[in-house]
Parts: sequence; C-alpha cells; structure tokens
Amino acid sequence: MNHTAPALHQVQPPSRAHGLADLRGHARCKPPRTMRNVLTIVLCSTAMLAGCEKAKGKSSGPLGDADMAMLKDLPGGNVAIIGGNYMKMQNFMQSSLGQMAEDMMEKTTGDTKGFKDWMQCFGEMKNLEVVGGVAIAGEVEMRLAFKGTTIAAVDGCAKKAGFTHTLDPDKKYVEIEVPGPGGVTMAQGYLQLADGVIYNRQRLAIGLMPSVESATRADLESDATKAKTRNAAGDKQLVALAGKADRSQTFWFAGSGANTPVADKVGDVYGSLDIDGGIKADVMIGFTDKKLAGQLEDGLAQAKKMSDSLPPEMRSILDDLSLHRDGSSVRIVAKLSDAQIKSLGKLAGGGLY
Repeated sequence: MNHTAPALHQVQPPSRAHGLADLRGHARCKPPRTMRNVLTIVLCSTAMLAGCEKAKGKSSGPLGDADMAMLKDLPGGNVAIIGGNYMKMQNFMQSSLGQMAEDMMEKTTGDTKGFKDWMQCFGEMKNLEVVGGVAIAGEVEMRLAFKGTTIAAVDGCAKKAGFTHTLDPDKKYVEIEVPGPGGVTMAQGYLQLADGVIYNRQRLAIGLMPSVESATRADLESDATKAKTRNAAGDKQLVALAGKADRSQTFWFAGSGANTPVADKVGDVYGSLDIDGGIKADVMIGFTDKKLAGQLEDGLAQAKKMSDSLPPEMRSILDDLSLHRDGSSVRIVAKLSDAQIKSLGKLAGGGLY
C-alpha cells in the first residue's frame, strides 16, 4: 500500500506497495508532501544558498520540556532531528517559493485543486508544531510527530482536498491517498498516540525511480512501543546540537555525519530556516575532512569574482552570500527575498511564473 503525508510530507515520488513499516530507501533532496513536502522543498532550497555574518549564529539554548516530550514519541537511533512551528506556514503558502511548490506538484500530479487545498488546510493550523527524526539503516527513514492537530483535523483536510481517506472506527488512525508524480496515488498513515501527538513515518528509496514505502497502522504502533524504551530524546549528541540552533525560526535541524556514508567528510551540522518575505538559511557545518571546508570557501570566493558575468538576478544573490570559516567549521547564512526567488524561478524553469 502506498502512503503520503501533508506539508512536511508532501512532494514525494511514487511509493511502493507496502506499509510504512517497510519504508525503504535513501533520502534525496526533493520537495515535501504537505507537511513533509513543504519542509523538503524548503530544505532543498537551502542547499543553494550561502551567506555568513559571523562565526556563530543565534542560539536558543537547550531544548525545552515540550520539545523533549515530542522527541520521546519518535524512535531513537537518528542521524538528524528537525523541528518547527507552522505559525509561519501561511507566509510560505503566499510566497513565491510556496507558489513554486504548488505549481510543481500540479505539473507532476495533474492535480490542479486538491493539492492546493491540502497544503492550505495544514497552513491554517496556527498551533501546529512538528519534530522529526531521520534514521539510516540501509535506507533512509523519516519519522514525524505533530502537535496542535488531531486525527479528525487531518481527516478533514483530506475531505477538503477531495482525497480518498479512511478513518478507523476508533478515530485514532487515518489513511489518506494523495496524488503523486505521474498520476500515481500514494497513501499516508497518521496515528494518534497516547499523549495526543500524531505520528507518521516512511522510508525513502533513491534511484532512477525514487520511491516511498509507507507503513501500516501496526507498523506505527510498533514504533510507538519501541519509543517507550529507546527514543529520539536519547540521541544526546543531536539534542545538544539542536540547542545551538536558532529555534525561533520556521524550522531548525541538527545532524551528524557519524555512522553514515559521509562520516569521513562531514561531522556535526545544525542550523535554522526561516520563511518570511523570502527564505533565510543559517547553517553551521563541521567538516571531518578539513580540505572540504577550504574548497567551499574558495568556491564561493571564485563565484563572487565571476559575478560580473552572471545575470543580474544571480549577481544580487551572490552579493548577499558570505561565508565564515574557522578551521574545519563553516557557517553559511543564505538569504533570498521573495522577488529573488521569483526571478530564479523564471531563470530555472522558464515558466513557473
């Protein structure tokens, strides 16, 4: 069975027929499907940005009780954790980046109304908060916990979008089918946990034909049982890194390359992403391969030297980019205004606007 999710979980590839518990795959930078999709689009956009003002950015300090409580709802053993507050989601939906996300989904799914209604519904959840975990066990697994919504509200969003949805009799689990690329329908399961938090997860497979495997209710319930003894709150290194990020922004993240295929290149990574009149990314990367830090620094310097040969839109973006290197650590601060995003859309896609 195929499964998909909203905003942080919206722009996804065709899923394989199976429950989320089998979610297999390798993550890749692609736009999110509603909650996860929006997050994905946003995070993908960050990869193109860079700019820095000083060696260290603003820190929110140790995670509070509310965040730690939500992390306890996620299985442990993650290589990254993320979080965010959807109070700014409306800003995203009204921005050029949000419009690009909608246009992209419409073009790949053929859905002209449902997707917009689906994302808009989640964007209107003013108190929606999310934490997530990313684990790698041969494949990449995304686990998400949502607070500030209910199963009934998620089911209502599916109804508003005109998506097929099945609510279990006990009203603690809903499965929703969302249009995917090529007209393939993908299903996404949401489970209400004992503390009222909504839990969702899936495995991502990367290849010539990226795919998503979704989980059944039994799979999600099994995860919830495992989280009682080993959960994301116990991923101490990631929790400590999250304390260094500016969590007042729309999204924050903290990860480690340790025990991953890039361990010989990348160490600790943390930062934030803000969506308000554009997009701003503030990222700190610790390289285990010091040469990479130098290459990144030299690459940006070289790009700026060549900026005179670039289109005005690209030149203005480079002007806002800066980078601060301290040994093997690099801080990147990237800013794109809504107008710049719109210009990039025209340059890249010829016709998004």
